[in-house]
Amino acid sequence: MPTTHSAVRPIRVSFFDDRIEVESPGILLPGMTIEDMRQGVSKIRNHVIARVFRELNLIEQWGSAAHRSGGLHPPLWLEPE
Repeated sequence: MPTTHSAVRPIRVSFFDDRIEVESPGILLPGMTIEDMRQGVSKIRNHVIARVFRELNLIEQWGSAAHRSGGLHPPLWLEPE
């Protein structure tokens, strides 16, 4: 069933002294798991945007962001309860 725009919640980013929390109300793509994300597996949701970002060198490679934490603790991925 398609999502209506009135039901879509925004992504929320919260900054704390010891962490940054990102809450995304969306769901993972079919076949994608939290463990896949931990391993750097990448599945593209919007191929047009992905191609533009790649051609503009705004991304290095698919699925690499979670592994480039700049010396910080690795991300903690949680599924909604």
